[in-house]
Amino acid sequence: IDPGFYTGPAALLWPMTELSGYDTPEQQRDFARMAEERLLAHPAIDYVAMADRVPLGAGVQTQGFLLPDVPSTQASGRTDVDNAHVNPGYFQAMEVDIVRGRGFTADDVEGEAVVVVSQAFVDRFYPGRDVVGMVIDQDEGEAGQRIIGIAADTKVRTLGEEPRPYVYQLMGQPEYFGSQFIVRGQGSSAELLVAARQVLDDIDPDLVYFETKTMNEHLALMLFGPRMAALLLGVFGGLALVLSAVGIYGVVSYAVAKRTRELGIRMSLGASARDVVAMAVGGGMRLVFIGGGLGVILAGGVTWSVSGFLYGIGSTDLVTFAVIPVVLAGVALVAAFVPARRASAVDPVTALRSE
Repeated sequence: IDPGFYTGPAALLWPMTELSGYDTPEQQRDFARMAEERLLAHPAIDYVAMADRVPLGAGVQTQGFLLPDVPSTQASGRTDVDNAHVNPGYFQAMEVDIVRGRGFTADDVEGEAVVVVSQAFVDRFYPGRDVVGMVIDQDEGEAGQRIIGIAADTKVRTLGEEPRPYVYQLMGQPEYFGSQFIVRGQGSSAELLVAARQVLDDIDPDLVYFETKTMNEHLALMLFGPRMAALLLGVFGGLALVLSAVGIYGVVSYAVAKRTRELGIRMSLGASARDVVAMAVGGGMRLVFIGGGLGVILAGGVTWSVSGFLYGIGSTDLVTFAVIPVVLAGVALVAAFVPARRASAVDPVTALRSE
């Protein structure tokens, strides 16, 4: 699944500036500016993104916006939309494309309030309209926030979600918000984490961190649930396949073994061992093909019950409906062949005497 943002080697650091002696927004802003400059000056670091919320993180962050011509169920007239405050380098560092308009620049910090919205924001609230230049969140007597660009959609809360409306606000308008640093550059994620941590510690050795992690570790939290579900379903599916194979093997081999006397009679009347084996295997497989065909039809009829649990694959997946019957048919073939081959090797007289 493409999350819509960079997931390669990167490090994430979340310093808790308010717990580290930076009590005012001005102090936090100065620290953020110094940290960004020092990080970018490091030879191993090429890009630095800053955001008070990273996509696919554990938390949910929304804000109520006044959206022109959009009806609201709230008394305030506002509409809750997922949002984040980011620095001007965020879109380049996170490889989030600006599909229309432009992203933030450093000059925007001291100018009018501006935002970048996601494509899903446009599709949801203003389909077919050009929103670049539109002002949102405009209370009476206030300037509001002007949309200057439209960004490509990214996954926000979960990997399986539909595109979610998103508003990117510029960090520093009107004040600085405590943020996380996402650094990219040369080397592995672990090496980048060490380098970035050293830079920040050189600025303030007493800096308190909420967490420091690699991009893989960040995504692992969101992937833990789906991975565990996939593992459990895979184990249960494998167990079901084994039980089916054991059951089919037992039934087919028993049915063929019961024909040992019949096979002896046929051989005593001149049938060759090859003919006897082919007949026994064919008889055993006939029941398997009938049951397999009915099973595929019945399984196809109840696929609706699992369609809601699948992502990226259809409930009538051709590979699944083809491979599983082939596997079980192969088990049945072995189950029919082994006792038939054994019976064909038995002396006809001995076979005639068997019960």
